[in-house]
Amino acid sequence: MDDNGIFKMKGKLLVWIVVWICIYKSALKAILICESDETVPYSWIKSKRKMKTSLKTTVITLGLMGISAFAGWKGNDFFHKDIESQIYTREAADHQTNDWGDLIIYTPEDGTSTYGTKNTLTAVAEIKPGQQIHPPHQHSGEEFIYILEGNGVWSMKGKEMPLKAGDMMYSEPWDWHGLTNTGSTTLKFFVMKWDNKGVRMPKQK
Repeated sequence: MDDNGIFKMKGKLLVWIVVWICIYKSALKAILICESDETVPYSWIKSKRKMKTSLKTTVITLGLMGISAFAGWKGNDFFHKDIESQIYTREAADHQTNDWGDLIIYTPEDGTSTYGTKNTLTAVAEIKPGQQIHPPHQHSGEEFIYILEGNGVWSMKGKEMPLKAGDMMYSEPWDWHGLTNTGSTTLKFFVMKWDNKGVRMPKQK
């Protein structure tokens, strides 16, 4: 379930609690009306007072049960992580060779999460002259790209600009972005891309 789904479940839980509170208030009002009616036997009033206490206890218990169930169900998604503090070496990384060049993946996008992120990709790309990994694109994750070597062209929200070693790009969710190696040597960059936990996913642009 994505973060929008989590927020929908929170909304349903809130509605469920509100409904039970309304039921409690309605029953309580009915009991109070009867207590003020002198024609109602005292024994009946006494039994309804006990019912009032039971209703209050039931509403509180059900509310706590709902909150506890939700926390147990989704808590693991918020606090689960796949990696520990460690050093990643280039030799241990996953090396992939493509037509456009090489990709050295340190943490794969699929299945890597930290305390605050999920789908966390970290990698180094080495792009051949005249190549690009893919045309300008968009995605739900945030992304940083830091240029290590080479020259080329950035594409950011439909505009192009020169790219050189030492430059860095940040792309917020759903912004169109990309880069191309227009130089005569290999273009190398480090990339980190991730989705956030526990926050509402922005709408696609």
